[in-house]
Amino acid sequence: MVNPGDSLSTSGIDSLTVKPRIYRVDDSMDEPIFYSAKDSIYSDLREKKVHLFTEAKITFGTTVLTADYMVVDLEKNEVTATYTLDADSNRVGEPLFVDSGQEVKAAKMRFNFDTKKAFIEETRIQQDESFLYMERAKRQENEEIHFEKGRFSTCDLDYPHFHFQLSRAVLVPEKRIVTGPANLWINGVPTPLALPFGFFPTSSGKKRGLVFPQIIPVSQNGFGLQDLGFYTPIGQNFETIFFGTIFSRGSWGLANQTNYNIRYKSQGSARIDFLQLKQPFPSENKLNKFTLNWTHTQDTKANPYWRFGASVNFVSDNNTQNTLDPLSENVFNNALQSSITVNRLFPGKPYNLGLKVGANQNSQTGNIFIDAPTLNFTMSRIFPFKIFRSKKAVGSEKWFEKIGFTYNAEVKNQANINDSLFTSQYANLIGSRFLNGVNHQMNLTTTLKAFNGTLNFTPTVNYTNFWNFQATERRYNPGTNQTEIDSLSGFFMGQNLSVQLNMTNSIYSLYRIVGLKNVRFRNVTRPTIGFRYVPSLTNHRSAFVGPNGNAVTYSPYENSLYKEGSNRDQGLITFGLNSVLDMKFPSKRDSTGTKSLGLIEGLSVTGSYDLLKDSMQLSDLNLQLRIKPIQQISIVAGGIFSLYDWDDSTGISRKEFAISERNKLGRFINWNINTTFTLTSREGQKIKNENEKLLKENWNQDFNQYAMFPHQVIDYRIPWQINLTHTVNWRYPTVNNPAPDNITHTLAYNAELSLTPRWRISTNGTYDLNRGEFTQVLVNIHRNIHCWSLNFRWNAVGPFTGFVLSISANASMLRDVKYDFRKPPLFF
Repeated sequence: MVNPGDSLSTSGIDSLTVKPRIYRVDDSMDEPIFYSAKDSIYSDLREKKVHLFTEAKITFGTTVLTADYMVVDLEKNEVTATYTLDADSNRVGEPLFVDSGQEVKAAKMRFNFDTKKAFIEETRIQQDESFLYMERAKRQENEEIHFEKGRFSTCDLDYPHFHFQLSRAVLVPEKRIVTGPANLWINGVPTPLALPFGFFPTSSGKKRGLVFPQIIPVSQNGFGLQDLGFYTPIGQNFETIFFGTIFSRGSWGLANQTNYNIRYKSQGSARIDFLQLKQPFPSENKLNKFTLNWTHTQDTKANPYWRFGASVNFVSDNNTQNTLDPLSENVFNNALQSSITVNRLFPGKPYNLGLKVGANQNSQTGNIFIDAPTLNFTMSRIFPFKIFRSKKAVGSEKWFEKIGFTYNAEVKNQANINDSLFTSQYANLIGSRFLNGVNHQMNLTTTLKAFNGTLNFTPTVNYTNFWNFQATERRYNPGTNQTEIDSLSGFFMGQNLSVQLNMTNSIYSLYRIVGLKNVRFRNVTRPTIGFRYVPSLTNHRSAFVGPNGNAVTYSPYENSLYKEGSNRDQGLITFGLNSVLDMKFPSKRDSTGTKSLGLIEGLSVTGSYDLLKDSMQLSDLNLQLRIKPIQQISIVAGGIFSLYDWDDSTGISRKEFAISERNKLGRFINWNINTTFTLTSREGQKIKNENEKLLKENWNQDFNQYAMFPHQVIDYRIPWQINLTHTVNWRYPTVNNPAPDNITHTLAYNAELSLTPRWRISTNGTYDLNRGEFTQVLVNIHRNIHCWSLNFRWNAVGPFTGFVLSISANASMLRDVKYDFRKPPLFF
């Protein structure tokens, strides 16, 4: 080895060392050798060797070799490359060998240009996610590498957290590594885990192989092996895994999961599970369970006219708690939604066609709501009266040209079925539970401005025409003294109509208080007043003579798919008020020099008055208030306030006003207060403020929920966040709901903390202050150990307590190398 500081004989040193040279001995070489060096090039003609110093480089065809020091033997047609040492004895310029895109870095290398063989010391090779270190290696002419004292790992550190120590091995590039005895080392310490030989695939393509199962030492089903599988690819676009599960107490299961990804067309995943769950001793009952999960997403480039999508989560027994993994997150999912949609688009046209088949399951109610199917025809807003506008017309549009028209048609067949009917005994009753019909909805609306845009008028006409194919008929049977209900089949038509006119305005006010210099209060009030007329168009109200000889009216559509509107005319004066109050004052910390503080984030009052009603014409008032005394605290209050008198025993409102009967304005029927304390970083608070500002600028219905509860907005840019929410719900006490049972206190929390880039903790829970106990506590801890991941999930409180401690490799090639240790419920 020659160091830069060593003295060299100057005889034979080229005078122009920075220029590359070409040296050719004879015609035995197929291609010329190009070499260069930054410091100097020394040619020893007697020994037929060339020495290259500092950033030396040799190019021979597709082969490139760089190092800090090289010796080219022109007689043997080979080159030796190595590093040098700096003043602190650090290695400088280790050899780097590149051939046809393959890179090899080593401490020392000798390469023969004729045989293409190489001798390598201390080299490290990366192929996809695997890293291979070799103490001594020899590269053969067929590019295979034979080596000894190797280390194989998926950890990219020079001293990996774990590796397999290989005695002797052969590397076939882009295919496999075949080894002799191999031993697992963790943090440089050998373990008793050893293999007599090893076979490690390194090809980038998909490979068939076994999927390691989860070992469950103890559970209510006994000892088990869960999801032992076999993986196999199917072409370039599909892959499938077959799973098997077995437990010592007789429960077992089979499953298949198929994933697909067709470029520019679609991607998705489908899993089918069959479980046979054996009931605990002494019962011999067995429960068969079928589960289907399917997601399908079509690429937007696949077809400009058709869209197909699927999101299916179906459980045959409508119970997510019947599972072999009681600590699964799906155990707490009481509602499952499934849908398959097909949409036909008409580019350049205002309408489209959609078809949906779906099912909604609820394990708490035991009901399954089925859509089979629903056909929709939707036409977006068009302006039909623009056809009267001349092409040569100039200026603004006429008021009638701004009238918009929309139309929606729906053909539906649906049923709400209890899961008890999904048995062989009652299966014949399922068909009778389906209801079907057709619904047409038409809308005319426009916007008119008056007084230079100060007032906005929105007239709207809504018309609905519906067809039901089922109806009911009631009659009184004197013999049994009961009302009998018969189901009718046929064609039954009904209609609804409403005409509405809304007027809105925005009032901006600025206030200043004497003595507070440069402090201003800004109020924005948006009042809304309107009139809504709903005539009773139906003549389908039916009547029968009841037990007292009085006529009883009813709607024949009360159990049909589409219902009638009101059975009387309605003339409603609707009113509402939204208000926001901010305070602005000078601040040196703010870049604008002014800081804004929201005193009232939102105040709303809504109600209506029915001109055509004979009594109790004024509706109850819906009140909501959101204030933010400091940046970290948000208080949301809401309630229903009634101006009418009431019965003290039942709580039912009377037609007299409370001010005349009790000398009181009225009463709250119910109210609630939510107080949320949010703690986050300065960066997270800045993002939250941006979200709140965005929500304030959108006053439509879609943003109402988050505008009142902005802490519920999920933004992954926030590194960590803690929310504590205290909720109080109160309802007016009655005989059936006396005080103090009419008030509930709950305390909920949720937190997501990224303490470091490798530590993440999330937890949520609910505490019932009335009972003085937690009703649910969930804790999740994730630790990224560079090349491994540690996950801890603990159901501390709730119907299914227990924990799962899981450690798994991060590399996808070792995704099945994992271990789960769990404490199942009801055992420890």
